[in-house]
Parts: sequence; structure tokens; C-alpha cells
Amino acid sequence: HYKLAFPNRFTQFRVSGNYVIKILNDDKEVVFSRKFILYEELVSVPMQVKRPRSLSVINQKHNIEFSIKSSTINFQSPLQNVKVMLLQNGKFSNAITNIKPQYTIGNDLIYRYDSETQFWAGNEFLFFENKDIRAANNNIARIDTNGGIYNSHLYPSQARANSPYTFFPDINGNFIIKNINALRNEIEADYAWVFFTLSAPSYFGKKSIYVNGMFNNFAINEETKMEYNAEKGIYEKALMIKQGFTNFQYVISDANGNLDEENAVDGNFHQTENNYFALVYYRENNQRFDRIIGKGIANSIDATY
Repeated sequence: HYKLAFPNRFTQFRVSGNYVIKILNDDKEVVFSRKFILYEELVSVPMQVKRPRSLSVINQKHNIEFSIKSSTINFQSPLQNVKVMLLQNGKFSNAITNIKPQYTIGNDLIYRYDSETQFWAGNEFLFFENKDIRAANNNIARIDTNGGIYNSHLYPSQARANSPYTFFPDINGNFIIKNINALRNEIEADYAWVFFTLSAPSYFGKKSIYVNGMFNNFAINEETKMEYNAEKGIYEKALMIKQGFTNFQYVISDANGNLDEENAVDGNFHQTENNYFALVYYRENNQRFDRIIGKGIANSIDATY
């Protein structure tokens, strides 16, 4: 487990914007990369989550309404120079981008769209807890050590799309590294093979199903793709994950990473609690890059009509 603080005496930031950290091995090959965003607090972005106006999706989607307010910036050509990115639970895979202001009031930019700013609401994340790696804790059916590494076998999951919505608290896809018997979780937490099992036979032969969450940066690749066991009629996957408390979800996607959220394995319910973020990009007429001048946060627990 490694840490690197920014800024430091070797690296200083001159501008806000989107950044990528790439970690290389001794052969200068990329081991992994991670995106992060540096923003300035020059505007306020009040946001509100609302139910859609369209009756066909009123129970399956969330609509985001927001505005951009500033007392320090006089926006130049806001239709061209101001761009917004909307995120659901910090995911980039279903981000909504390039939304233009619907209208302005003085120096305030108003966004009150309907279909242009809608997200499929999804369902609450699933979770498991193996902070004591030798014990079967929450949602873990059994533990074994075949192969010399602890294996955590989760209880089988059922597709929830056709089941009533059930609330249980989650951390919106995040994870916490935790070893209950350790003092320094970052370096004393162990790794375990986690065995995921999903019963969703009606999806076989259609698009692929993947396991993801913030623990693997919501990855869609061969490493996270579930395999169908025709004999048992279930999807299976084993992933090596650092022990602790982990949120995860099952998603449908094609090989190019295009999610099929409308036909989600666990369905879409307007009651689902999600975090929504708005990032405001701004490029003045004489600038060569987009600054991020502010962000907004809203939660669907306060959704209104």
C-alpha cells in the first residue's frame, strides 16, 4: 500500500482540471492508472434531484436540476465556454456531459432540463464484509483456504429487477480497507479470493454481466466479466480483493463498456439513494484549457416532484 501526497516539493499544480496518475514498473510499463480532479471554488452550484416528468420512467429515473452562480466571474459566451459534467456515485461510465445552459438570469446559469439530465436510478449496492478474514461475516456463506489464500464465498444473489424495492444502507459503491485484528489497516489488511454467484439465467446469451464497484474503479474488462455455469444455471466470478467492507454491483455491458442500465440486473427504482455531482468547466476566450471552477453535490434521498 503506497501513498503520495500532492502538492509536494517535486510537483505543484498550476491549473485546475482533469488529471491521471500512472504507476510504472521498472520496465516503464503502466501497472495501473487512476483519474482525479482538481477544482477551484469560484462558483456555487445548488442542485436538486427530482422525479422525471415523463410518466414512462417516473419510477425508474432521477432528474437533476441545478444552476451556476458566481459573484466573481462574469461569464463570457456561456453557451460555448461553460461545460458541465454530471456524475452518479462518482462513476465516469454513465456521466452526462456537454449540457448547455437552458437560460440565464443575470450572471446565473439555469439548467432545468428533463430528459437531458436524467439518470437511471439503479438499485442499492450489494455488499460483503470480511474484516475478520477467517470468519464468515455479513453476506459471506463460508470461508476456506484452498490454494493457500483465504477464499470468501458469498451467498448467491438473485436478480432483483422484478422484486419490490428494499432499502438497506450502502456507501454508494465505495469500500473500506479493514482488518479487525490490525493496527495499521493499510498495510496489515490481507487479500482474499471473493467468489461471486448470481442467479440470472434469463440474461444468458445476451450481453455480458460484470462485477464492479469503486474497489476496481468500476472496471468493465475480462478480469471482471462473469462466466455462466450452464450446469448450475448461474453466473460465477472470483476476484482477489483486499479485506474490509466492500460495496459491489452487477452490471450489463457490451465489450466496449457501453452499459445497459435500462435492463439492469437489479432494476431501477426511484427510491434508490444515490449521490450526484456536477463539475463546472470554464474556458475564457483567451485561454487554452478548461478550468474546473466549482462543483455541486445532491442526494436523491431528498428527491421531489
